[in-house]
Amino acid sequence: ALIIALGFGSHAGKEAIAAAQPALEGMGLSPLEYAMLSVAPVAAGIVTPVLWGALYDRGFQHRVRVLQLAPAGEFFGALFISAGLHKRGHKLLSNGLLLLGFLLTSLCKSGVHVAQVATAARVCGRLTAVAFGVMVVSKHLLSMIVTWLVPRILVMHEDVASGVLRVSLAILLPNALAAASGLILSRWETEAAPLRR
Repeated sequence: ALIIALGFGSHAGKEAIAAAQPALEGMGLSPLEYAMLSVAPVAAGIVTPVLWGALYDRGFQHRVRVLQLAPAGEFFGALFISAGLHKRGHKLLSNGLLLLGFLLTSLCKSGVHVAQVATAARVCGRLTAVAFGVMVVSKHLLSMIVTWLVPRILVMHEDVASGVLRVSLAILLPNALAAASGLILSRWETEAAPLRR
């Protein structure tokens, strides 16, 4: 369950952007700006999987770091995005926070995926295929929940910007669950390391 929860933040954030597209368009985002927004969280994904994978593969202390840093980085990225949306009246501060948030999310998203898949493969042994199947099903369930919730959160607010801010705040919950899962898994990894020697 912890390995599955590790990917909650990544997946929820991606699904929320798609579900919020009409509201973002209502805020004045052009189709090109929306396309850039939807690519921003994964832009660094061309290079970073190799870097996160190499770090994860260097031994248990590095696995612990990946399990801690990747989901925490995504959580803080989501937090900065929310802060940037909240500070929309201060254009420079808002843009800086949004940029920092998307950069952190982009850098850490593939680290979460590497940690999730590699940990499942290492821990589940012969049941790895089952674990991967459960991860896929859980991501689809999370997608359905997020896709159902986002429009409902958006219509609760007359001001489109307030609705988008509320959606970004709601996305903090799955990101917090993912970060907590990473910390618990890293603690388990640390406690189990002496037993494997």
